[in-house]
Parts: sequence; structure tokens; C-alpha cells
Amino acid sequence: IETADAAVWKSKEPPKYILLDAPCSATGTIRRHPDNVYLKSQTDIERLCTIQERLLNHAAEIIADDGVIIYCTCSLQKAEGEYQIEKFLKSHPNFKRKAITRQEIGQYDFCINDDGDIRILPSMLAEQGGIDGFFISRLIKQ
Repeated sequence: IETADAAVWKSKEPPKYILLDAPCSATGTIRRHPDNVYLKSQTDIERLCTIQERLLNHAAEIIADDGVIIYCTCSLQKAEGEYQIEKFLKSHPNFKRKAITRQEIGQYDFCINDDGDIRILPSMLAEQGGIDGFFISRLIKQ
């Protein structure tokens, strides 16, 4: 076990897989934490987006060729999800998005957006008590 800053940490060998559960605004947890909407400001979101970008860029530097980065947040903000990935892919032409498939998530395929990412909203699965909001994208280094 290592404790280190993920924005500067390096491994002895380039990792094949990185799960980047990025620090975020946690707006996806609004159904359980309704006060979160009042506690987060635009400045907070901008600061978190900067951290997320820094972590993604570092992951891109250290991942092995053909490596996989799974980027996720429990945010409803597109700035912390879809827009973050769009910006990353524009600045890292050696990466591509690998769509999540129905076979991988079964009956929850309604969560797959047009880009092949997963976007879960708190209103989904309401009949089962609801679910926290998430964004998940899979990126492959070419």
C-alpha cells in the first residue's frame, strides 16, 4: 500500500489499468444529501475540474501503451464528466474512448449515453429506491 499524490505518483512499471475515481462535487448524491446543492459553488466546481484534469493528464503520462483508464465521478455536472472527457481527448490524440457495451452492464444499458459512456441520474431506478448519479468513461491509450 502506498500513500501518495495521484497527480505525481509514478510506479516502477507503467500500469495497464488505472481507475481514476476523481474528487468531484458529489452532486450525484443529491437524493441522499440534498444540502450538497447549497454547499457547492461554481468556484468549487472549477477548482475540482482543474484537479480532475491534472489527474487525468498524469494518468495519461504513466499508463502503459494499450492501457485502460476508467474515469468516474459521482457528479451530475457535465463539466466534471462529458466535457472533461471531450477536453482530454482533444488534447491527447493517442487516446480514444472505448464504448461501454450492453453486454457489459446487462439490464442497465439505458445508462449508456450516445458516446458510449455511462451517465446515471438519481431519478433512474426510482421504483427500487433510486440511485446516486455517476459518470463513467473508458479511455484506451493507443
